[in-house]
Amino acid sequence: MKKILTFFVIIIAIFGTFCYIYNQRKIDLSRKDAQNNYYERIYDKEIGVNELLSVINKAVNEKQSDNYVKDSTGKYIDNSENLVTIKIKFKDTEEDINAEKIYKNDNSKFKKLYETVKFKCNEIKYNEKTKLVNYVHFDEI
Repeated sequence: MKKILTFFVIIIAIFGTFCYIYNQRKIDLSRKDAQNNYYERIYDKEIGVNELLSVINKAVNEKQSDNYVKDSTGKYIDNSENLVTIKIKFKDTEEDINAEKIYKNDNSKFKKLYETVKFKCNEIKYNEKTKLVNYVHFDEI
C-alpha cells in the first residue's frame, strides 16, 4: 500500500512540476509578446513628442526596475538580453542622440521645444537569443 501511495505522490509531483514549467514559459512568452508589441505598434508611424517621451520613460523605467549596471559615464551596460536602447536622429545634428540624455535632462523643456515636431520610428532590432526588441531608432520628420 505504501509503495502505491508513494508512486502516486511521485507522479503527482512530476505532473505538478511540468504544469508549473509550462505555465512559467507561457507567462514569459506573453510578457515578451507584450513588450515587442508595445514597440512594434509605433514602427513606421509618425508620433508626437508626448508619445516619444512615453516610450523613452518606459525603456528607462524597465532598466531601473531590472537593476541594470551603469558604467562610469552613467550609461547602462548592455547585458545583451533585454536592454532596450533608443536612439533619436534630429535634423540639426549629425549623430544620433541616446534617449537617456533626454530622460536625464528636463523633459518639460524638450516637450516645449519639440511640441509641434513629429518623429518616426524607422528601425527596430531584435535580440537574436531572446527575440526581444533591443534597439529602436527614431528620426525627426
